[in-house]
Amino acid sequence: TLGTPRERAALRPDDIMRIGDHLLGTRRYDPALTLFRRYIAEHPRGPYLDWAFLGAGMALLHGRRQTAAAYQYFLQVLDADPSPKAEEEARRMIAMIEAMDRHRRRRG
Repeated sequence: TLGTPRERAALRPDDIMRIGDHLLGTRRYDPALTLFRRYIAEHPRGPYLDWAFLGAGMALLHGRRQTAAAYQYFLQVLDADPSPKAEEEARRMIAMIEAMDRHRRRRG
């Protein structure tokens, strides 16, 4: 965990995103999801909000295999005035989920 609210407040937003990326990279999806959700709740207009939504979506998709919930987070990236890189990644993930869904429906 990231400790107390005071300890979390001492972290810069870019540090929080780096920690989240590290957690995703080491397949620690549940702690990553908790971190990104907490960031979203505590910084609803903060910098890197687009990346927090993206990270939460990735944690749900890869960790819990919850594609519908992940899809919603990826859509929220697009509403968060995203950086070009975050927007590109969110659109890529949305397209992938939609393709998986079409494939599932065809198989029946």
